[in-house]
Amino acid sequence: MRMLRRRPRVPISASDAALPELHESVQRLADCQERQDRAGVVSALHEIIVADPSRLADRLRYGRFREQLGYPDEAGNEFDGCLDQLDVDGELDGQLVGQLLRNAAYGPDAGATAARLERLLGTLERVRVRESEARTIVDISRVRVLFALRRRTPFIESAHELVEHYPSNPRVRQLSVLADRWAQGPDAGEPAKVFVIGLSRTGTTSLHEALQILGYSSLHWTSTLTGALPDDVDIALHDAFGDINISARFAELAVRFPDSRFILTSRELGSWNRSVSAHYERFCGVSAPRELRSPEHAGHFGGRVGVIHDVLYSRHSSWEEAYVAHQQRVDAVFADQPDRLLRMTLADGDGWPELASFLDRAVPDVSFPHSNAGPVSAPGAGRGGGR
Repeated sequence: MRMLRRRPRVPISASDAALPELHESVQRLADCQERQDRAGVVSALHEIIVADPSRLADRLRYGRFREQLGYPDEAGNEFDGCLDQLDVDGELDGQLVGQLLRNAAYGPDAGATAARLERLLGTLERVRVRESEARTIVDISRVRVLFALRRRTPFIESAHELVEHYPSNPRVRQLSVLADRWAQGPDAGEPAKVFVIGLSRTGTTSLHEALQILGYSSLHWTSTLTGALPDDVDIALHDAFGDINISARFAELAVRFPDSRFILTSRELGSWNRSVSAHYERFCGVSAPRELRSPEHAGHFGGRVGVIHDVLYSRHSSWEEAYVAHQQRVDAVFADQPDRLLRMTLADGDGWPELASFLDRAVPDVSFPHSNAGPVSAPGAGRGGGR
């Protein structure tokens, strides 16, 4: 999961400017995020929310970080506190809704996540707003929560109602497309699924963006609508998927979707080892993959994220060993069906010609995307994965 691709823009309100200490903390947060200084990020967030408890999005992020560091229920506690605040003042924006959904997805199990989503839905139905822009956010957010709860019929009906009221809103159009697909069920006219199965730091984000340019409905790590890892509903409703949560289960997906295509993003082993080891050590303090299993990292790499990392990384003594093992698994699965697999090494210049030919698409008249070349957040930040 990515947190940043470039230096973050942390908004500073007029009230912030009147508080020099808060202003300094906000700037320090941006600096720490850029450096991937996890301890600094947590410290800066704590300073910010102590100085201004009304910064609900920062409180939610702080709760997730604390839970990653091994403090149970912190994400849920901040989630509950922020909903209490919303019940009082009703100030809501799109960023805050996204953060609330991500904290809901931090539930220790499906039941806890569903309970948080139910409470969020109740808050959205009670909140009073006076401005039309805020009303739009509330209406769209309610439909997003219905989708996260997998309430098929209410979601479809509500998404279609949104189109009548906000026909030009991009998020509404996205919800409407998913509602149409869910209403119709499996459609032979939809493109074959595409799964990007490279490891962290091999270009999976670039492939995600390239697939979107080619017209695919693509998810990278989590759903942008729900903040959660894709489940069977997401896979049914979208076209393309990538990141290590997909790489960890590619063999199963190859059997479930016999017409699907797979793209293995690769990188020269020495270059990849330097990048991925620096990536995990900088943000998580992990110098070898087996350290991901230690109790110190249980909060960061537990649950489904722990399973994903165990399949790909933490059962191995070195990053090189993990890389070679993944390549060997891919080789074995596609040995008898090589036409289903495309190998791409973006650092060697692979791009539109190889991808478009493999997917029977025309080469678009835009440059091939190259994303996340610099520092990014650690896998698991928000139960996330790598590039």
